[in-house]
Amino acid sequence: MSDTEEEVQVSKVKVRAPNRHKFKTLAERINEVDVDVYRRVGKVCSTPSHGATCFVQESLAEWRELNAARDWLDVERKLRPLAQSLPLLLHHKQQVLDVLLSSLRPQAALSLPPVFGLLVAAARDLQEELVPHMPAVWAR
Repeated sequence: MSDTEEEVQVSKVKVRAPNRHKFKTLAERINEVDVDVYRRVGKVCSTPSHGATCFVQESLAEWRELNAARDWLDVERKLRPLAQSLPLLLHHKQQVLDVLLSSLRPQAALSLPPVFGLLVAAARDLQEELVPHMPAVWAR
């Protein structure tokens, strides 16, 4: 054999590539999953906008434009003087919650979305002040 034949022989030897796929069990694949549960899609505002002093006042103004159901307008008329500002809302929190909870009726189906929105806004405004009243909210 000549030198060139040896070079051809060496070049014909196949070199195996390393196995790129490694079998993993289901438990190993699950352990590799990284889930970020704290990511939020939208921006959460920390202060009310549109010149409002509390989230309930802002929500009342928003739902006043979006909903014209008779039951909702009755609720809005009762709540508007009680939620002019955050101090006033804190002072009348029991009355506000009574009005909201009494308006949670299946017969007033069109007024339920605004009432639930106001409950959320009240929770943002009242924070720990609402905690003692939560059993009454969940009971409804």
